[in-house]
Amino acid sequence: MFKKKPILLDCDPGHDDVLAILLAANHPELDLLGITTVGGNATVDKTTKNALEFCTLADIVNIPIAAGMSRGLVRSDRVNTESEIHGKSGLDGYRLPKPKINKIKKHGVNFIIDTIQNSLCPVTIIPTGPLSNIAMALLLEPKIKENIKEIILMGGAINLGNRTPAAEFNIWADPEGAKVIFQSGIPIVMVGLEATHKAELREQDLAKFGKYQHPVGKAIKKLMEFALVRYQKTYRTKGLPIHDVCAVAVAINKQIVSLEKMYVDIEIGGEFCSGRTVCDVNNRYGKEKNAEVVMDLDGEKVIEMIYNVLENYG
Repeated sequence: MFKKKPILLDCDPGHDDVLAILLAANHPELDLLGITTVGGNATVDKTTKNALEFCTLADIVNIPIAAGMSRGLVRSDRVNTESEIHGKSGLDGYRLPKPKINKIKKHGVNFIIDTIQNSLCPVTIIPTGPLSNIAMALLLEPKIKENIKEIILMGGAINLGNRTPAAEFNIWADPEGAKVIFQSGIPIVMVGLEATHKAELREQDLAKFGKYQHPVGKAIKKLMEFALVRYQKTYRTKGLPIHDVCAVAVAINKQIVSLEKMYVDIEIGGEFCSGRTVCDVNNRYGKEKNAEVVMDLDGEKVIEMIYNVLENYG
């Protein structure tokens, strides 16, 4: 009998996060147990509001949504109040409907702990924002490690970052939380910038979204058009990398990536390199390898997954 993979999606919506939500909630091989929100692309109040509004639009109404950490474990000043990519709301570009669903009363960290403890099968966690919720859950209840299959996270980079020259945003926003994750002993797949930049929406891709007449397709087109303009202005790229959906795509099918196991640590100090993922590609430290790092990714397959969801929506 076919069994779906139980997953938890931890996110900070965010334009690419809503694509991750869309895919995680609708792919036939995934069983989305819940969505937790965290401060990152915007404050946790805004990211939670964005999740509730988008899930209302997309008729994702039976998945519990819990608000989590408003800040990093140590740092309180690295959550965006207004994003150069995502705008003031964290999800500018389209007026989403008022939510018809409510967040659950339980804190996101407690929801993560309870969901993992109560799951009959080991859970795959997919964080697409700062790692504060997952780190705090592990600190509060270390035993949940026994029922976590793996953590497939969008974050980090082998080479240059995007928040600073050295650091990718999600890791930079809570480097201490990231360090907890990478030192946890849980199997980790790191989907970093080298991989996610292989999945870029171009203007011709956005034009394809226009053929979908349902509200979800129209909203995705407008949202991605907004983000594409902002991304091109900020980073001078031709396309819009859909970073976060890549982590969900890897959870669905690891055949779309090439992986290399290596030791990864997080720089938590330093004037210039705070939040950098130090990836020991050549095993210079000689330490036990603690993560599988995505070295290459089939971006067309990721985009195709989004098209397949929209094609069959409703």
